[in-house]
Amino acid sequence: IGVAVNGASIYGDADALSRDAYVYEGRSFDSCRGHSDQRGLYHYHTVPSDGCVFSDVAGRHSPFWGLMADGIPIAGDLGDSGVAPTDLDECGGHVDSTYPFYHYHSTGLKNPYTVRCLRGCIKTTSFRSLSSYSSSCTPSSTQYDYSNLMTTYFSWTAGSWNGSGSTGGNTNTGGFGGNLPP
Repeated sequence: IGVAVNGASIYGDADALSRDAYVYEGRSFDSCRGHSDQRGLYHYHTVPSDGCVFSDVAGRHSPFWGLMADGIPIAGDLGDSGVAPTDLDECGGHVDSTYPFYHYHSTGLKNPYTVRCLRGCIKTTSFRSLSSYSSSCTPSSTQYDYSNLMTTYFSWTAGSWNGSGSTGGNTNTGGFGGNLPP
């Protein structure tokens, strides 16, 4: 249902038998809370462990750690001032003062872990596996401009993510780029 900034897939909360993946597959997760499926595709069902894809900083909004299939970014568990948001909608997203556009938040190690549904409109014929996330879509009366998201929050250089506080490689400890909000 999405892709992390390190290129790994983000799967939903269920395993192949529609059970809670964290509960039934958790023992196969590595130290970053990811694992490979039967085809060898590495993926996450939950927010990655701190330091694997991003690192939270005390008192600050969690960085974005991925993009969901509807093109909306997902941040870690913390919202404004480093406090878990209490105003998330039914899909697990909101608009806050740090990021004044709609975005999702992970739910830590509480189901559904990433998102409950996808708010943005997607063409489901292109993503058959997403039909349960976006069966029909009516564009919202409020539209957000995500056109500067790549240049403002992403920084891609020579095959590795680099951002404020980045450790290089495919690890991004500073969000999607060097322009973190104060």
